[in-house]
Amino acid sequence: MTGLLEKEKKALTWILPSSYALFLFGVALALFVALPAALRFLLAYGSAELLPMLTAEAYFQFAFYVALAFGLLFQMPLLLIFLCQIGLVTQAQLAAWRRHVYLGAFIVAGVLTPGPDVFSQAILAAVTVVLFEASLLVARWTLPQSIKPRILS
Repeated sequence: MTGLLEKEKKALTWILPSSYALFLFGVALALFVALPAALRFLLAYGSAELLPMLTAEAYFQFAFYVALAFGLLFQMPLLLIFLCQIGLVTQAQLAAWRRHVYLGAFIVAGVLTPGPDVFSQAILAAVTVVLFEASLLVARWTLPQSIKPRILS
């Protein structure tokens, strides 16, 4: 970290641990909540004529992509706070875009979650909305409201 300014070093002392913790929390939520619900939903389609045949490769690939989607999604608060700090957007603008973010959360959840199960999509979308609202609260508490956006207005 020799090429960084003192302000950048100070920011990294909280950004890196926060990013790691948020990613791990997202992966844990995926593996312990979303994945079991998704598997129960997908395996419920079985019948006498249609037997679900789950291979280890398919299971691990499904689990990996669900965990990766949740882990990356949990980086959103850091991204939003960063965008507010550099003045690209303000907390008030993000709050005004709330309806669009909610709709986008459900669309992105439908694209990111593999398979047709509604449970992992709904969990991912709900978590996105909660993380967005938490980001707004953190931005409101930690950032000065006098910051004007540089690009968007």
